[in-house]
Amino acid sequence: GLWGDSPPSLRYYLSYALGRLTKADGKDQESLAWFRKMRDVAEDRNQTRRALEEIIQFPAATLNEAADLLILSTHHASAFKKIRSSGRAMTPRAAYALGYNAYTRRNYKEAIKWFALGGKDSVYGEAARYYKAYSHYRLKENGEALSLWRRGAIEGDEYPQRSVQRMRALASRGYREA
Repeated sequence: GLWGDSPPSLRYYLSYALGRLTKADGKDQESLAWFRKMRDVAEDRNQTRRALEEIIQFPAATLNEAADLLILSTHHASAFKKIRSSGRAMTPRAAYALGYNAYTRRNYKEAIKWFALGGKDSVYGEAARYYKAYSHYRLKENGEALSLWRRGAIEGDEYPQRSVQRMRALASRGYREA
């Protein structure tokens, strides 16, 4: 039918329309499934963000879905609230999202706390370690920053070049020997 023969861009809007229609009919589970399909066929960050905004309105939305929205839209109030209200059920991805939120607000101590947990996330773990190091650097805790960036330079897949560049900046701060 229409779904199987449609390009992803049409599937995105079809999912959105069906999600809205089923939501209006009170069919929350079906609606949530359509909005998740909308997210899955999204072709860019803006489309993904829009789908996630719909998804997190449902009580059945996962913590990682709220985290993904907060990562895309760092100061999204609803995503932030959903994660913060989760209590002990914190996932590494949600911790990374809170860490990055704190980092962008220049609350480096709080960012370090969250990035320590976020370093265990399979997708964002390396980013968490990089930004944790950067937070230490901003607090002038250069030894901690150097240690984390050294690890990122040696073991990293996504951030080795950035880690080396940051280590070079540390060398100019008097850490040339290290």
